[in-house]
Amino acid sequence: MLCAPKADMRNGLNNVTTPKIEVFQDFSNPKLLDAWEELEKNGTGTPYNSWAWASSWYTHIGAARGIKPYVIVAYVEDEPVALLPLALQRKASLTVIRFLADKIGNQNTGFWKTELLEGGEFSSIAAALRQAIHESGCDIIQLRNMSQTIEGLPNPLFRVSDQLSTNAIYPFELFAPSQDFMEARRSKRTRSGVRQKRRRLQGESELVFVDHKDLETQASTLDTLIRQRDERQALTGIPNAFSVPEVRAFLHDFLKLSAEPRSGVRATMHSIELDGEVLATNFGALCHKTFYCYSLSIISDERTRNSPGLILSFDLIAQMCDDGLERFDYGVGKEDYKLGWAEPDYLRDWIEATTAKGRALAATTAALLKGKQMLRDNKLFWKTYRSVRGALRRAGL
Repeated sequence: MLCAPKADMRNGLNNVTTPKIEVFQDFSNPKLLDAWEELEKNGTGTPYNSWAWASSWYTHIGAARGIKPYVIVAYVEDEPVALLPLALQRKASLTVIRFLADKIGNQNTGFWKTELLEGGEFSSIAAALRQAIHESGCDIIQLRNMSQTIEGLPNPLFRVSDQLSTNAIYPFELFAPSQDFMEARRSKRTRSGVRQKRRRLQGESELVFVDHKDLETQASTLDTLIRQRDERQALTGIPNAFSVPEVRAFLHDFLKLSAEPRSGVRATMHSIELDGEVLATNFGALCHKTFYCYSLSIISDERTRNSPGLILSFDLIAQMCDDGLERFDYGVGKEDYKLGWAEPDYLRDWIEATTAKGRALAATTAALLKGKQMLRDNKLFWKTYRSVRGALRRAGL
């Protein structure tokens, strides 16, 4: 049952000094589920910290790895105002605290009472949450991929002093109607080029943009996405993490759980089709007024020269404009096509040792992340890497 909002909640938040902190280690706890539902539906956050995402991942992946949920909720006047879906993981003799499903999501923010972020009076709550993290019994804090803003509002846990992540997201603002948006954001030459590609791709037929609404067709389209990525892997050598059985099960479960009335996020599947054949797919999620692009796929034949993925992206962005959404987030991944819409918004990693034995791991983690950042920015390295992997894959090695 959802908590009823109080008329003076904004004032209560602005004047709060010490929130009440509770830690939950059981996903089925009714009080936790109520808090998660309240903040998902009426707060601010992302799909990657939603109950559907976290619980699906834990069921199919996290539990088997011995990871323990450690969900922290802050309350003010018995109302939840912040929720961090964290986990404790053993690494050798060390305990690490991290976001649940942090390696498979695009960014981590937690969920927050919207009035808290709008008012800017969140320092005491953020401090209480940080203290709860320090008191978790961990040896090292590894809160990765934290964004500076959440749905356009400040992220209380974001600190410029934290380590620069190897990842950036690509969010941008939308407005309606879509025709005005496209004319304002993309050049006449670019729009003409997309129309030409569409004409060449569809020939005498007609490309159809499909928003898959029911679970059955969503699941079928997700399977198509995984198959197309497998085919792409065979050509390029780029691994397809989604083909792992437990990851596939997690994604299918997320589709189901996000469709339940309790969920404040909704998974989406879109595609473009030609004569009944799926040429490209997009797996995303809606959270309030933001669309989050998670993964896409395209066919692997000569028709790729006409950029079916690009055409699907243009159709999808146009649809989100006309649906009244305010933001589109392309997620992580340094692909050139994203730069036509947004500048990279680099994430931050909170890496901190809390015990003497955690210091060595913290130093090693920080060094590895810096090295990874240098490699990720090296275009020549990645061009050579993809070329070699593709050649080896085609040779059957």
